[in-house]
Amino acid sequence: MKASPNTPSAIIGDFLRAGTKALDLHYAENVSLETARDLLRALVPVNALGICALMAELEQVAPDRAHRIAERLGRAWDAGDDVWELLHDWHDQHARGIPVGFEPPATLDVEVRR
Repeated sequence: MKASPNTPSAIIGDFLRAGTKALDLHYAENVSLETARDLLRALVPVNALGICALMAELEQVAPDRAHRIAERLGRAWDAGDDVWELLHDWHDQHARGIPVGFEPPATLDVEVRR
């Protein structure tokens, strides 16, 4: 089995592909239970670990930014429809080499607390 490259861009791309696939399957008709289970088995625990690790790291180096992102994630989660739109938009942007995120230009101006 060929290992995926472990770079930020590759990981973003992998998760955007898997996330948009999961959303597409959610709205598709006649999806097998086996297909849904396979996707959930892979995505749910890895997503939980990734989100926890990244939010904890971001909170250490840029607490204000972490707080703003946590608020935005909470609103997207509560709305539900934002998640679908954001994942598809970010998937398309990433494929074109455009930075993704809630405020991509702001990611360049993060004040790091040490």
